[in-house]
Amino acid sequence: MGRRFFWSCAASLLAVTLSVEAPVRAVLYTTVPAAFGQEEPEEDEDTPDEDDDDIDDGDDDPPDDDPVDDAGADDDSGGDDDAGGNDGAEGDDGPGGDDGPGDDDGPGGDDGPGGDDGPGGDDAPSGGADDDDDDRDDADGTTRESARLEERRSGTDAGRFVTDADEGYDDDGYLVRRGEILALSADPQLPAEATRLGLTLLGSESLTAFGRALHRFRVPPRTAVDGVLARLRARDPEGSFDYNHLYADVAQERGTVRPIPADGARARSLAVVPATRALGLIDTAVDASHPALRGAGIVQRRFVASERATASEHGTAVASLLVGELGLVRGARLYAANVFYVARDREVRAEAGDLVAALDWLTSNGVPVVNMSLAGPPNAVLEAALAASYARGHLIVAAVGNAGPAAPPAYPAAYPSVVGVTAVGTDLRVWRRAIRGAHVDLSAPGVSIEAAAPGGFAEYSGTSFASPYVAALACTGLARADVGAAATLHESLRRGALDLGAPGWDEVYGHGLARPAAGSAP
Repeated sequence: MGRRFFWSCAASLLAVTLSVEAPVRAVLYTTVPAAFGQEEPEEDEDTPDEDDDDIDDGDDDPPDDDPVDDAGADDDSGGDDDAGGNDGAEGDDGPGGDDGPGDDDGPGGDDGPGGDDGPGGDDAPSGGADDDDDDRDDADGTTRESARLEERRSGTDAGRFVTDADEGYDDDGYLVRRGEILALSADPQLPAEATRLGLTLLGSESLTAFGRALHRFRVPPRTAVDGVLARLRARDPEGSFDYNHLYADVAQERGTVRPIPADGARARSLAVVPATRALGLIDTAVDASHPALRGAGIVQRRFVASERATASEHGTAVASLLVGELGLVRGARLYAANVFYVARDREVRAEAGDLVAALDWLTSNGVPVVNMSLAGPPNAVLEAALAASYARGHLIVAAVGNAGPAAPPAYPAAYPSVVGVTAVGTDLRVWRRAIRGAHVDLSAPGVSIEAAAPGGFAEYSGTSFASPYVAALACTGLARADVGAAATLHESLRRGALDLGAPGWDEVYGHGLARPAAGSAP
C-alpha cells in the first residue's frame, strides 16, 4: 500500500487513552525516533581515521573510505561527505558538492533531477523529476505562490491572478476583496462615523466572545483605502481595521486515491477522549458521510456567503486525522467552521472577515484548541481576534505554509498568539516546500500522510497535515479554555519536543518534533 499509514508512523508518538472513568489511562510508551525507524542521536565514536565530519551520528563506518577526513574532494560512493566532496549517487556532499540524481547537496550544489539544491542551485529543467513546479529553486522562495506575490508587487502580472470581478490587491500585493474593509470595534458610533466618511455599511455582526462588533464596509471607487483606514484608526484607536484579505487552504500534494476497503475505514485510533472534549477546525466544509468519519461527532457551521460554492476535500482530509475511524483523538467532538469558497479559477479562498467570525463562534462555544490549516497575508483584524481568543485561554494551531523555504512568513501561523507547525517525513527531515523562519514553533509528521480523499483514501504531504497532529496533542492535555493551562501546555510541548536540525530552536524545525507533554492532564 505504498508508504506506511500515518498512524503507524505516529503510533508511538501519542499513546494516550482517556476515558470518563479514568481521564489519564496511559502515556507515551515508545520514543519518537523508534516510530520512524531511527534511534536517538549518540556520540560519534569514530576514530580520526574514520571521521567524515558527520555531526555525532556515528555514520562514518564503511562504505566510507576516508583516509582521515572528508573535507576534501574524496569520493565515498555512499557515505556522507562535507563541503566539496563527491559521494556519488547516494551520499550527501554538503554545500558545493555533487551528489548525483536525487540527493541533497545544500546551497550551491547540483543534485540533478529530483533533488533540492537550496539557494543558487540548479534543480534540473522543466519536465524532470524536479521539486519545483516552474523551473525555479524552492529554497530561493520563488515557488509558484511567492512568484505570484512578487509579480503583483512589481506590477508585472497585469491582473493575471485575479479571477473574480470583486477581487483586487492591497498595496503590498496581497489578494483582497476589492474595495472592502473590515472593522473590529467596540465603539457603537463607528458605523455612523464611517457613513460620514462616505463608506457603505455592508453588514455587521456582534462577536459575543470578543465583546466587539465586526463591520464590513465598501469604500467608494477611486478612494485611497489606506487613507480611509488611517482615519478610522484615528477615530477608534482601540479598534482594529484592515482590508478584507483573502486566504488559501495550505496547498498540498496528493497521491493516487485508493478505494475504500470493503470493511470501511480501518480503525487506527491513537487516543480516546471523553465525548465532552472539543476540538475546532477552520477549513473547508467536511464531508461527514465519508467512511473515515464514521461515528464522529461533528458540528458544522457555514460562514461562506450563500451564493458561493464551497469545497470539502481539504477539510475532510484534515478532519479524518483528528476524529472518526482514523482520528488521533477519537471521541472528541469536532466543531468545523466552513470558511472557504471556490473561485472562478477553481482555487479555494477564504475572507479574513469569515475567519474572524468563525474564530468567535469557536471561542463562544468554549472550544479550547483550534486547528487552522490555511495561510495568507497579515491582517490586523484577524490578528486582534486571535489575540483575544488566546487571552481567553484558547490554543490556536496553524500550518506554517508551503510556499517555499525562503518565502515570507504566512499568517496566521506567524502571529505570536498562534502555534506554527512545520512538516517532517519519516526520515525526520523537513518537507521541502515548508516555509521557514522565526515563526516556526514545532514540527510534526506531515509527509505521505494517509487521510480521507474523495472516493477513498490518499497520501497527502504538506504542513496542513502536520498541524492537526499538534492540535490533537493539545486536545489530550487541554479539556477547557484556561489561560494558565494553555500556556503551560504550550511550553511543555516545546520542552518535550525532540530536537531536530541545529541544536536548540531553529528556523527550520522550531523547537523540534512535538511529543506528548509529560504529565499532561485534562
